[in-house]
Amino acid sequence: MNHQKTSIVHRQLTIIHPKGFTLIELLVVMTIIVTFATFSTISFNNAKAKARDAKRKQDMKTMQTALYLYSKDNYGYFPACTGGFSIPQACYLSNITPNISPTYINVLPIEPGAKSAPNIPAALSGISYTYMAFDDNNDQTCNGSLTCNHFKVTACLEKLNDPERDVPTAVICSQMLNLASYTLSEPK
Repeated sequence: MNHQKTSIVHRQLTIIHPKGFTLIELLVVMTIIVTFATFSTISFNNAKAKARDAKRKQDMKTMQTALYLYSKDNYGYFPACTGGFSIPQACYLSNITPNISPTYINVLPIEPGAKSAPNIPAALSGISYTYMAFDDNNDQTCNGSLTCNHFKVTACLEKLNDPERDVPTAVICSQMLNLASYTLSEPK
């Protein structure tokens, strides 16, 4: 008889506590999943920005080499900047295309944030590559003849704490976009 009582109590407990998860348990699990998804998205976006910055830096090194090769064939001079914009002596890389491409570089690099071409204004594309040519004073605009002894190619970087960034930041990156910059000049 005692055995029967235990069986009835056991059946009642089974009915009182059905199998499954409570609402609280489900909410806790969902919160954990959403938290992991958020952190993953942030990490992924940071990795993408780092990859784009690495591409920008490589593009600047490629342009540095192309411009150096150009100068070797042109008595040590670099192409003048034509079609500048609001910053004196600066132009988009596409403005020096006839002098550089396809002889010294097959195709000018396209900024990884730009949709179509490197000459999209920085305000539209997010970031832009720029080229500056200087004379011996390193502060005067070249007039288009054989007077450009120096150059700088600049890319704006998304990661403000990049260890290779310029200090201080180039004007094009700091004034228009509040970004870090990476600049290369002629090899010494």
